[in-house]
Amino acid sequence: MYKAFYNLKRNPFEITPDPFFFSLPGDTTKRWRHSITGPKAQGIRGDDGRSGYRQTLLVRCLLQLLNQSDVAYAYVFNSRLSPVEFLQYVAGDFGLSISGKNKSELLLVLSNYVISRHQKKLTTVLVVDEAHMSRPKFWRRSAS
Repeated sequence: MYKAFYNLKRNPFEITPDPFFFSLPGDTTKRWRHSITGPKAQGIRGDDGRSGYRQTLLVRCLLQLLNQSDVAYAYVFNSRLSPVEFLQYVAGDFGLSISGKNKSELLLVLSNYVISRHQKKLTTVLVVDEAHMSRPKFWRRSAS
């Protein structure tokens, strides 16, 4: 309806957020790039916020940034997986062979992959959207 009426090329209202309609300030892009590929890149980075603060949209913007680089990444958008399913998904997203492997074998395959890339001075990133959905209850912050 909107697309035809306003002669738009893309549908402006979708169920999932579209980074096409969102512009990040230059500082944000620089900070992300530096925190992922900079000389003092952190091993772990977490960004959180209240529900409705557009974290998924920001994750999608980050993925676009990663697509324009030589960074290998796995993107987990459904974190309600068992530990083995999680490892299978991550390894599969990196394009690693996972058929018939148990948990320890999956960990070894992933570890070798990350170490191999690190030795070549290549960056590897795991992006988990909605990670709070998979945390056990004892991990969650208390209200106090």
